[in-house]
This record gives sequence, C-alpha cells and structure tokens, in this order.
Amino acid sequence: MQKSRRKFLLGTAAVIGAASVAGYKDTLSAVSTLSDKGEKADDSIYFNSPAAEYSYLDDNFEPNDKYKVCATACIGCTTQCGVRVKIDRKTDKVVRVLGNPYNLLSTDPWIPYNTPVKESYTLLSQKGKFESYRSNVCARGNAVFSKIYDEFRVLKPLKRVGKRGENKWKEIEIEQLIEEIVEGGDLFGEGAVKGLKDVRDTTTPINPDEPIFGPKSNGLCLIGTTHEGRFKTVIHRFLKSFGTSNFMGHTSICGLSMRAGEAAFLGNFKKYPHLKPDFENTRYLLSIGTPPGQAGNPFKRQGKLLCRARTEGDIEYAIVSPMLGNSDTIAVGDRSSWIPIIPGTDLAFVMGMLQVIINKKLYNEQYLAMP
Repeated sequence: MQKSRRKFLLGTAAVIGAASVAGYKDTLSAVSTLSDKGEKADDSIYFNSPAAEYSYLDDNFEPNDKYKVCATACIGCTTQCGVRVKIDRKTDKVVRVLGNPYNLLSTDPWIPYNTPVKESYTLLSQKGKFESYRSNVCARGNAVFSKIYDEFRVLKPLKRVGKRGENKWKEIEIEQLIEEIVEGGDLFGEGAVKGLKDVRDTTTPINPDEPIFGPKSNGLCLIGTTHEGRFKTVIHRFLKSFGTSNFMGHTSICGLSMRAGEAAFLGNFKKYPHLKPDFENTRYLLSIGTPPGQAGNPFKRQGKLLCRARTEGDIEYAIVSPMLGNSDTIAVGDRSSWIPIIPGTDLAFVMGMLQVIINKKLYNEQYLAMP
C-alpha cells in the first residue's frame, strides 16, 4: 500500500502528539479536576508562606502571637546594619529578617528615635508612610541567619586525630582546648608543640640585635575578625595582658589601601577615618573596585543614595572593575558606564589619569595654590 508524503507526516505528528499527551496524563487529570497533588499547602493562596508578624486593618494594629520581633544587628558583613528578626515562639527559630526603620543603614530617611515601636509598624503599613520609611535587607542579610541552623556549623572545639590532610577530627570540651593551647605538649603524637606559656616572655628580646621587634611575647600573633562585639575585649584585655602587640585586624586584609589613602589625605593616621561620596551634590563619580550597589561600607546605604542621585539628580558615574556588577545595568541607561580592567592594573590606571591631568593642566591651579 502506498502512502503520500502528507499522510506520512500527519501520521507521525499524531503518534508524537499522543505520546506527549500520555506523558502528561496525570498532570492534565489534576488540572481538569482541580485535585491536589503532592504535599498539601498550608494555604490555597499563600501556600506555605509564613504568616505576617502583625496585621493592620481598619486602623487596628494586631500583633501575631505566634511570633516575636527583636531588634539586632546583622553581621553578614562589616556594615552591621540594624535589622529586625522574626522569631517563631514555638521553635525559637528565626524565620525572617527585616530592615529596622530606626536604623540609618537600612532606611533613609529613618524613623525618629522617639517614635513608639507600635507606631513604627503603623508607618510601615499602607495606612502610614510606607514609601518614606521603607526599610529593607540586602540579599546577604536575608540569607545570613541560615548559618545559625547550618548542619555543618561547628558548635564544639574540634581536635585533629589523624595525619594532616586526612580530615579526621574529634570533639573536645572547651576546658581541654584551653589547657592544650596554654600548656602545649605532644598533642598530636607528632612531637612537642609549644603552648602559650612557652611564648610568653615579656623581658627577653626576640632578637637582641633588632630591639624594634620587642620581647619574645610578640611571638604570639592574633588574627582578628570584624568589630562585632568581642573585638575590643580581645585586644584590650587578652593581648595587653599577654604582652604582645602583634595583631592583624580586619582592616589589614580588607580596605587598608583605601583607608591609608584617606588617612594621608586627612592627615589622621591614628583613627584612619572613612570618606564617603557626597552623592547628592556629585556630578561625576569614579568608583574603582567598589561598585556602590554591591561593595563598600556601608554598601546598602550607598546604593540607596546613588539610586536617589541617579533618579533625582545629575550624577553620572563609572565603575572600574574586572567584573560587571549590579551598579551598571540596562535600566540605568547612559548615566553609568563600566570600565573593565585587568586585575592588578588599578594603580597604573590611576597614574595614567594623573599624567593626563598634569600634562593637559586639567587641575584647579587656584585651589591647589591655597595655603
């Protein structure tokens, strides 16, 4: 029996269509009958979204008794924005992080400090000044609380029980940890390990020929963290009591080059103060290595101020970075530009700009001549 080409193609399409429909049989059946499939959601509209921490309806403020809201500081980065955390009273677990409208790092303008807390919730509702006092949390702030419940979070001191690289550990108590760190000894079956008691000598020089290195107690170096509450306690009590001045803080591995430049400009190497752009009155901003929308300190507030200046002002800006970040997007239009740069060539880029400015006399000679 002979078949035409058209009939063959129609037959093939019918077979493929039937096979496709058969594959979606269960799905089509559920859709046509509006039946439930899989795990039932808590709500037909909001599904498994947690209930709101409060409601505001017909001028009535009603807190949700299932939750409590506490003010704290986010330590997702060194900015430490003020936030509110929503805690389930039954499980005592954080279920959500919100911005704190009283905090200038999370809100601009921020709510006056003498505003009652209850009224602050009203202001954030549609009945209040929601757009004026809108407070938010960045993506990192929204995710950082999950570290509390990370299954790999280390909750007890761990001691190596195998050879280096074997990744074998055992939990020990804090008392054992302190004793072994202080006393030292053959801790790993590989020979003697010095303890803090062997290092603490506040009179004998490390090198008699180089007294600038100080006593042997400077052999202890503490690599610090950010300023989240324990910082000054460790420095002013432990380090000074031990007798070492050997400390490497967060700044030395983060924004030291920026802080050193600003300290030189302001003549203050004691406090290393920060300088921030005047976004409101700036006409052109050159940001090298720190896109305001995702870097710097405080980056969330800087992002807000930049967006406002970009929308309401005349600012134009350029981002100098090897990576295209969030500060330069299609939505910005021609108000911004991205200058891709080879990593490690930032200084050459700046020196090149200075050479052009000097050679073409683009500087403000009258200003520079002022005493």
